Amino acid sequence: MRYVCPVEDNYGDDAKKLALLTTSYRRTKSDVVKSRGVGEDLPFNFFGWKHNDLAITVQMDGELMNLDLFERFEKSVRVCHLLRQYWAVDEITMVAEGFLSYDPLATSGKSLREAFIRNEKVSECITLSHAFVREGAPRVSVVAMPYSYEKRTVVWDTMIATPNDASRLFRESIFPAMLVKTITEKTLLDVDSATRDKVAQEIANEGFQIYNFTDPEASY
Repeated sequence: MRYVCPVEDNYGDDAKKLALLTTSYRRTKSDVVKSRGVGEDLPFNFFGWKHNDLAITVQMDGELMNLDLFERFEKSVRVCHLLRQYWAVDEITMVAEGFLSYDPLATSGKSLREAFIRNEKVSECITLSHAFVREGAPRVSVVAMPYSYEKRTVVWDTMIATPNDASRLFRESIFPAMLVKTITEKTLLDVDSATRDKVAQEIANEGFQIYNFTDPEASY
């Protein structure tokens, strides 16, 4: 199943991008739980932005989502690198399910999944990590949407935004750091649509679904 969000012509600032995605993914998560029940996590999604336009989205498929976290991380590194090089995206947003610790000191060094099972002030959450460059400096904003369940209903807790020191709270803190590194990489010059099509097909062959807003007639 492909999870998508509504698309506009232009997203003027980071707050607008994150507001759109938080609204979309709250609705998507609620709809999935209502129709399929508890237990199915949403797949990793990457949104590549260029000059405030949505240039490309990439979603990890179910087979790759069954890999362990660090294998998924390696796949994500490669995909984000290609988005930066061939689509020249200047901002990347990652949306993923994870765990949020309300007591980072107590859970330091522990598996947040196991801490969640033991009810150690850890919540399931959907995390948005948004990497961008401002005034020549790479930055990342992280927003968490913690939730719990009541039967087939998602109960949303207060959203948490941590523009700094996100690693203290989030199990997937390696991902924001990766996005920041990626967004500062050099891009390739004069990449034509045929080259992007070839790279996009390689990404698709590795187990990702793609929607290419830069070349909307392309299919993979």
